[in-house]
Amino acid sequence: MRVPYTIVPSDDDGPDVAVPVLRVQLGKAGAKVQPGVLVPAIVDTGATYSLFPAEIAEDIGLAVEDGRMEETIVSNGETMQFFVHHVRIWFAEYQVDIQVGFGEEVEFPVLGRIGFFDHFKITFDNGSNPPGFEIVPINGNHSLALM
Repeated sequence: MRVPYTIVPSDDDGPDVAVPVLRVQLGKAGAKVQPGVLVPAIVDTGATYSLFPAEIAEDIGLAVEDGRMEETIVSNGETMQFFVHHVRIWFAEYQVDIQVGFGEEVEFPVLGRIGFFDHFKITFDNGSNPPGFEIVPINGNHSLALM
């Protein structure tokens, strides 16, 4: 599956920025019915964890602090706390259960290496027109289900 980058306008007089964004739906792990909330998430090879704002956990019926507490150091050097839950994500024809952290300090959703990249091979192509990325299921992954 190929996804074109999302173009984000610059905050200053600089050029617009092309960002790898995947629109996903989240639900409780093992859920059979796709939820109605579509969440844009940045696909980030530099992120260790997949992280989403706490209110998204609440929207899908999870009590944030019932998850396993973890901490990570973010790009500005500060420590951020989050709570890990097993959730199901849906996008295009795929659905898969992964670990996701939810936190009050998470400003925007990110799909990181733990969880998401365990199930998919991602190839970024900045030189194509339009620039985009390719998502391919990893061979032999039996936890991945086509819808």
